[in-house]
Amino acid sequence: MKKTLSGVADEQGDKYADFMNTNFGPALVTGSPIYDEQRNLVGGALIGTSLSQFLVNMKTQGLGSGEVIFFDNQKHIFITSLPEPEGGYHALEIFAQTIPQADMPRVHPLELYGRPYAITFTELLIRKKQLGWLGVAMPSDYVVSAEALSRNAYILIFSLGAVAMILLGYILSQSIAQPILKLRSITQAVAAGDLNQDIGIHRSDEIGELASAFDIMTIRLRERTAEAARLYAEAIQRNKELAETNERLRATQQQLIQSEKLAAVGQLTAGIVHDVKNPLTVIKGVAELMLTEDNLPEEMRSELSLIRDSAVKANNIVSDLLKFSRQSKPELEMHDLRATVEAALRLTAFPIRKGHIQVYKDLPEEPIEMIYDDQQIEQVLVNIITNAIHAMPNGGTLRVNLSASNGVAAIAIQDTGVGMTPEIQMRIFDPFFTTKPEGEGTGLGLSVSYGIITNHEGRIDVHSVAGEGSTFTILLPIRQSAPVKENP
Repeated sequence: MKKTLSGVADEQGDKYADFMNTNFGPALVTGSPIYDEQRNLVGGALIGTSLSQFLVNMKTQGLGSGEVIFFDNQKHIFITSLPEPEGGYHALEIFAQTIPQADMPRVHPLELYGRPYAITFTELLIRKKQLGWLGVAMPSDYVVSAEALSRNAYILIFSLGAVAMILLGYILSQSIAQPILKLRSITQAVAAGDLNQDIGIHRSDEIGELASAFDIMTIRLRERTAEAARLYAEAIQRNKELAETNERLRATQQQLIQSEKLAAVGQLTAGIVHDVKNPLTVIKGVAELMLTEDNLPEEMRSELSLIRDSAVKANNIVSDLLKFSRQSKPELEMHDLRATVEAALRLTAFPIRKGHIQVYKDLPEEPIEMIYDDQQIEQVLVNIITNAIHAMPNGGTLRVNLSASNGVAAIAIQDTGVGMTPEIQMRIFDPFFTTKPEGEGTGLGLSVSYGIITNHEGRIDVHSVAGEGSTFTILLPIRQSAPVKENP
């Protein structure tokens, strides 16, 4: 078998024949390699015939009282039907070695067991290879003619036996080895994940039962894999829906908190704004009146100017508070949102140009007609664009994008400014919160914008990275008619 697996073959093909001592006695064996569908060597088949049984068959079928002797190439006895004489077979081996090959297969006299015998030798050829010598010994009184048992007759008998063994090996290979190789190949495919496999062997023996059981196993495995894939996809979809629901809940909660903040500040402002505005007006007027006098010392004139300027700033803050507390309800009419965006860009064109900012517009060719308050939306856009300009003190890029899909209009304003940290993003819509230097802003612009968008039943999304810039996205529902509110 080692020679077969290592590729050793005789001159007739890929098989190898030889004598072998086995646990069951001497045997004539033929080894044949087994290949898979890609001609890869995967194993071997070994077919053997017991020489003891072969000797018995030869004696019973043709030799009668004759005896058969198998010699190896050194003319040592491998197996024989002769009973072992006194002193062993040594004398017989010496006698065989004394006969020249040229005198074979002539008949030679020999005395065995005190009885005269006639013995002849011939080459033992299997698949054109000499494995040894075949000797036939018969009592002299049984031999009628030397040609009665010719060399060709024995070669024919032995050749027929060898052919029978080869045919038996081929039949076993086709009926056992090939189905097993096919089963192994399909098993490897299933292990690799290809479950659409069918052996296709329909037999009533054990191999057929094994193939049927394997097909049933593959079908069940395919069904369970499909069910697992379905459950996994369903779990992914539910997780996605849950994430979307949580995001909507978070946004709604944030809007509610912001609305409560705006409402609280509005109520507080509405209660005190008038009481603060009137004294500030008096202070400003008295300071301006005193500044008209000619005999005021320079130090006092400087102090009065400071009082007047401070009163003006305080009055502006109170005016902004008054606007914040008196946020009017939107006047909903049909307008073109694209025209409103372009109007906001025209209003901020000077500070954009002054700040060395490059503007890129991405507006649809067709107008987006919808119901909204164009003045309030324009105010929101101006506030956000102005904040973007302040966020780019050294110049930068401003991108304005307008789009509409699924009944929602989206206005995205992106800058390449300083950006915001997450902590600042959480507070940008709070009233009076500002990141501008002291005296440059009241912190009400985004609060007012948030309230306007909320009154339009929209929302403002913010995405910002510190050092990279910010993007404000205004989302407004596209309506073709004003919503009808129920009477309380």
